[in-house]
Amino acid sequence: MFYMTEDRLKGIVAKNITEHRKNLGLTQLELAEKLNYTDKSVSKWERAETLPDAFILKQLADLFNVTVNDLITECPIKIKAQRGYLRNKKIAVPVLSVLLNFFVATVIFCSLFIFKAQVPDIWLTYIFALVSASIILIVFSAIWWNKTMTAVFTSTLTWSAALSLFLATHILSNFSWLLFVIAAVFQILIVIWFVFKKTKRHTGCAITK
Repeated sequence: MFYMTEDRLKGIVAKNITEHRKNLGLTQLELAEKLNYTDKSVSKWERAETLPDAFILKQLADLFNVTVNDLITECPIKIKAQRGYLRNKKIAVPVLSVLLNFFVATVIFCSLFIFKAQVPDIWLTYIFALVSASIILIVFSAIWWNKTMTAVFTSTLTWSAALSLFLATHILSNFSWLLFVIAAVFQILIVIWFVFKKTKRHTGCAITK
């Protein structure tokens, strides 16, 4: 009868985590951020030095779209096919979502134009579509990409929202420029937040899980 040793199990889990992480195109740091762990912990798992606990194994399985049994069982993984599929999915789904967003904006624009709705500057429909597109990309960057992309699209949302309000505001036209001042301050906060989070990840080695 074959008995599984702890070292053998560590090796299997380490190999499976590494392969699934690479299939998703994630670095150890990016995987750690999604699990709210340090990259040092992920590195130890992949070097077969430690085993993730049951809760983390479940989180990893959900993230990799597999079962916990898949992570603790030695089985061949179709690396190239799966990696290519996931890479294409991470590009195609956000692109299609943004295109659908602008398609809806086009429908609204054409409807307003055809029915001659009493709405001034209907071309602003596309400016507001930039705001919703930024929100869509923030969601996907939080799910599939990294915090750098999240920060980039958050900045895009900030400035597109400021531009939309600036162009759409008529009553407060004399003070509309203040919207860009607010956007600039918020942009500074985004940069500080991103740098702080990145620094915290690299220096937070006193406590490991």
